[in-house]
Amino acid sequence: MAKFATSTPCATALTIDGLGEGEWNQATIGFDLSMVQIKPPAMKGKRTGELRVMNSANILILFAALRVPDAASHTSLDPLEIDLASLAFSQGHDAAREGRSEPLGPSSIEVSNSWIGGGGHMSSFRMNRREFIGAIGAAAFAAVANTRAVESPSVAPSGMQKRAIPSSGEQLPVIGMGTSGTFDVGATEAERAPLVEVLRLLFDGGGSLIDTAPSYGRAETVIGDLLQQGDWRQRAFLATKISAGAGAGARTQWNGSLARLRSDKADLLQVHNLVDWRENLAFLRELKQAGQVRYIGVTHYLDHAHDELARIVQAERIDFVQVNYSAATRSAEKRLLPLCKERGVAVLVNRAFEDGRLFDTVHGREVPAWAAEIDCRSWAQLFLKFVLANPAVTAVIPATSKARHMLDNLGAGVGAVADAKYQDRIAALVS
Repeated sequence: MAKFATSTPCATALTIDGLGEGEWNQATIGFDLSMVQIKPPAMKGKRTGELRVMNSANILILFAALRVPDAASHTSLDPLEIDLASLAFSQGHDAAREGRSEPLGPSSIEVSNSWIGGGGHMSSFRMNRREFIGAIGAAAFAAVANTRAVESPSVAPSGMQKRAIPSSGEQLPVIGMGTSGTFDVGATEAERAPLVEVLRLLFDGGGSLIDTAPSYGRAETVIGDLLQQGDWRQRAFLATKISAGAGAGARTQWNGSLARLRSDKADLLQVHNLVDWRENLAFLRELKQAGQVRYIGVTHYLDHAHDELARIVQAERIDFVQVNYSAATRSAEKRLLPLCKERGVAVLVNRAFEDGRLFDTVHGREVPAWAAEIDCRSWAQLFLKFVLANPAVTAVIPATSKARHMLDNLGAGVGAVADAKYQDRIAALVS
């Protein structure tokens, strides 16, 4: 048995065990193929641990059985304790992250581990230190919070925080997912397989919100196909938009969205970027009355629209506003967010990473040590927790097409919630 003990914010020790007694979590940890090198172990003799490796859609997946030790009954078999802080490092750089130009760090870790028992075997793997810590921390969350079998081929943190939609009281997970740019792909397995893993992580990590739009290229079609393929539609809170001109154009667009999404309704329908918002909002109300949508709202992604959004929130009865808000762009705090809170309107936040520019700002810098106080292991989690620190925010919807980024994003939805003091500290890092 090998125990990876870490002093990261997710400080719960992860026990990687093999075949044995007690409650088990069957789980996996996924890494980008370009970041991890593995020498397949020789599986010889009796063993108490097992490490299997597979390559799927350019993702190396490390399979391991995870168990939560029971202090009352668990007997340790001389565990090998590895303190991450004492590991040796070799120089190397990760490939740039999509929309996150900040590399995960300048060093990599090489771990060699001999499993206890029988003939034993040796395995070694190398990865970026921060990626390793993040994956181990997320796996620990899953191991502690969930002792049932997990079918996902990646580990996602469970215990996702939820916030109420004011107009109904329905609870919505705070970390959702956007699809602009990231889900505009073709129909081949090579193009879609990574997105299947992203969706699986979202759902297994306790998320449900998927935000898309007919103007996002093939995103609606891909989402519809993959939700049907994975039998996930009932697990999804599906949001899309109307961006066509009012009248026949809007109705045609809506019917097309339903066909592409392979659904007879949407959970949330939004007037995109305030296009013909008065007439289109009336159309959305018709659809809500007919039971084709559950909630309605309006969206924009630029600061100059905040005053108009505020006027709509003040004058109209809507369920949601989607707006841009980040550690570098705080205009929404002045009037719009407080007004949404006062009027009982849910808020979805887009552009929390400023289309990746926040990662450019902190390029080459380590996450500050005080980030551990709010359970953050990465810059992405700091930026997302900044957004979620505002009590008016219901959920944030960062877009990604990579499993490791989804895993990272999900980590912002568990643990401590930041407050205004931490918001100011985070904002100061990118000012």
